[in-house]
Parts: sequence; structure tokens; C-alpha cells
Amino acid sequence: MPVFSFLLTCVFLYTWFSDVRRAIRFKDSFLSSYVARFTIKSIALIVGSLLVVNLFFGAGLGQSGALTFLFSVLLSGLISYTWYLYLRRLDVYEPERKRMLFFVFALSCVSIFLVFPLTDVVQWAGFKIDGTFINDFLYCWIGIGMTEEFVKVLPVLAILFFTKQIDEPIDYLIYGGMSALGFAFVENTLYLESSGLTALLGRLVYASVAHMFFASLIAYPLAIYRQKTKKKFSLKWLLVGFLLASLAHGFYDFWLITNSIRFPLVTTIFFLGSLHIFTIMGNNLINISNYYTDLLRINRSRLKYDLTFSLLVVVYLGYIFYGLINGSARANNLLLVNAAMHISVVVYIALTFSSINILKGFKAPIKFPLKVFLPKVDGAPNFLGTRLNVEIYAKTSPTELKKQKYILHGSLLKRVVLENDFNWYYFLDEITQKEYLIKPRDFNKSFNLLEPKAVFVVGLFEQSNASKFIFTQKEIRGRTLGYALLAKN
Repeated sequence: MPVFSFLLTCVFLYTWFSDVRRAIRFKDSFLSSYVARFTIKSIALIVGSLLVVNLFFGAGLGQSGALTFLFSVLLSGLISYTWYLYLRRLDVYEPERKRMLFFVFALSCVSIFLVFPLTDVVQWAGFKIDGTFINDFLYCWIGIGMTEEFVKVLPVLAILFFTKQIDEPIDYLIYGGMSALGFAFVENTLYLESSGLTALLGRLVYASVAHMFFASLIAYPLAIYRQKTKKKFSLKWLLVGFLLASLAHGFYDFWLITNSIRFPLVTTIFFLGSLHIFTIMGNNLINISNYYTDLLRINRSRLKYDLTFSLLVVVYLGYIFYGLINGSARANNLLLVNAAMHISVVVYIALTFSSINILKGFKAPIKFPLKVFLPKVDGAPNFLGTRLNVEIYAKTSPTELKKQKYILHGSLLKRVVLENDFNWYYFLDEITQKEYLIKPRDFNKSFNLLEPKAVFVVGLFEQSNASKFIFTQKEIRGRTLGYALLAKN
């Protein structure tokens, strides 16, 4: 997969350079920008880790069961904490109480041990991996998927039935994610200890995220049901989500463990697509929150760089722990052999999971991406509230522009969706009080006072559309190219 790693590196560098250029335009705040702080902290982290391991560890302390177990617990806890922070940042409107989130996490750490007797029952019934395609697939779906998803959903149901904590759609995904992280904490500890910490990157960027995705497949139907009916639970949609999550879990595992046709690339493709789907589901649930307000936003730049740095901290702390036990030479070799591919997945996850676009009431269609090897980078700079003077022109030929037709004066009052494109803005002309939708032609530069920026402009038919957030082609009048300048206050 060298091509995949190279492609992701190029995408990340492109977004990084774009963010740097954007931050440099505001010279007074460049060093305090998220991209600058991320760059400085990441360089310090990487250089510091390399120096510590190569200058002080030498041959290492040697294998120690107690030390390996301790490091396994610490790294597993840090993995769970990293993803907990991400879930907290999605819960933007009515954040859940930390103690309730920890309670679900702890309850899942206990309930995971139900997997063992349930698995014994399945195998006692004669259902085991035997190397045949149909049998192994059914075992992965029922013996692994259903067993583990049943155990993970129990803490969420406890919160749902015995508390009033789940009071907005995104809460289903948040608590489902926390239960998944509790399950993954115990599982990660066991895998890290048995592998001598070499499984760290796989547990960080694959296993933990996959468990959150499977849990979200149960949470999402229940959340949508609540939004539509105001009822907090539906047995029908719980079963639908449970069967879907179990099937996804089994499909993910099947290509890794069966001897009939082992093809891990299928699991990788499925995993990458699941990241897109998880992001869309989370974004949709934020958009339909009953606590929605225009005053709160998610800073995508902060989300992207904070998540990337947090993941890098886990990677390099694991590198230090492994070096302390096994010595600098083996630690460096492990980093070189495994890190390139896995860190590229870190980049993929950070870019995809930060592509959050908050638009009231908008539910994007959930579909598997066609360009699965490209991260979900569809977020554009937020120009909400910008005051503009917009000059509208009419074409007299394909190569000529007629003299200026008219000028609009106003502000980009709110983000709206036109035909599933969420980069449009509602604009009210302050002189005529006519309504328009405006979209920048490109997002590589901001609006300014001197250089006109190309925008698409469409007029709305009815004045009552001001309260809407989602529009269709039937509600607009044509599409015109205009040029916008920042308006002087």
C-alpha cells in the first residue's frame, strides 16, 4: 500500500499548506493558530521521542511481564481517552455529564466478560471456524458479531431505560461510542500484552474505531426514530440496528480470520468506507439536535489538528515504552516497518472525522464512498456573518461580460443546503429586501476589500423561504456568476 500512504501524505500536506497560508494572512495570530501549534508540538513530540529512545535506552530493560502489562493498560487507557475527547467535541449543544459517560465506559469494561460464556455456548452448540466459506462467515456474524454487539449495547440500554440522560439524537451515538471504548479498553489491553505492545497501531487506528462504528449502527436508527416520533426507544429499530451492526462486525472479521479465503484488503476497504459513514451519521445527528443554535459551531481546524496530535502522542508514547523494554534498535525497526502505513491511516481518520458541517435539519444521504481511498474532505471555510458587496454581471457571449448589471449589499446570514450541497449561504439584499443564495466559486482564499472573489448567485422565488435551511432547484431563479468584495463597515 505505498501508493495509498503517498496519496494520503500529499492530501495532508495540501491541507496543511492551505491552513498555513490562511493563518499567515492574519500575522498577529499565526503562532496562536491551530495549525502552528500542531506543527510545533508535533515536531517536539517526534524529535523528543527519537532522542529519548536512541540516547538513553540502548539495549532496553529486557522482557518483563509486569512492565508489559502496565504499559498495555496505560496505552489502552490513552487510546480510549483520545477517542473520548473526540466524542465530547461532537456533543456540541448539550454536553453529557462526564460521570455518566465514565459510568457507561466502566459498565462496558465489566460487561465484556459476558462474551466468554456466550462464546462457549455458541461453540458448545457445534458452531466453530472450520475453514469453509459459508460456515466461517456465519460464525463471524453470529458467534462474533452478535455476541460482542449484544454485550456492547447493554450499558447503553441501561442509560436509556434507567436515566433521562439521552435527550437529543447525538446522545445515542455518544453513549454507544463510550460503551464501545469500554469494550475496546479491555480487549486492547489483552492484545497489547500478548503482542508485547507491537499491536498498538492496529488497536489505535483500526480496532477501537471499528468498535465505535459498529455501535453507531445500533445507535443511529434509534436516534432517527426519536427525532421523528419523540419516543426514546423502538424494539424494531433496535433489532434492525443490532442485526446490521452484527453483520458489519462479522464481515470485518471474516476476511481476517477465515482460512477459506483470507483477503485482508477487503477489511481495509470496508474499514475506510465505514469512517465516511460514521462521520455522516454523527454529522446528521448533530444537525437534527433539539438543542440546535446558530451560536455554537465546531471548529474543524481545531478538531483535525487536535485529533491528529492526540493520535501521534499514543503512537510515540508506545514507541518509547517498546524501546524501554526492547531497546532502541528494535523500537526503531518497529516504527519504520509499521508506522508508515498506520500513520497514513491516522491522517485519513483525522481528515475524515473533522469534515463536520453543521446545518440545521440537514441529513446527508448515507452511502458507501466510491473514492474510498480518499479521505472525506468536503468541509469548506465558514464565511457565515461576512458582509459583502456583490456585483452581478450578465454574459453577452461565452467570452465577454456585459457592463455591471446591479450590486447587492448584505451579509451571509446562515449556511443552507441546495441540492445536497451544503456550501451555500442565505443572503438578504439590504436595499431591495430580496433573498438570494450565494456560494463561493472556490475556497482557496477569503473575501477581502480589494480583490473580487467569484461567487455563484441564485434568487429565491418566495420571501417566506427565509426560515428554511434546505432548498431545491424548484425554489430558485437561475444561476448567475457574480463577484464579491468585503463591505466596509
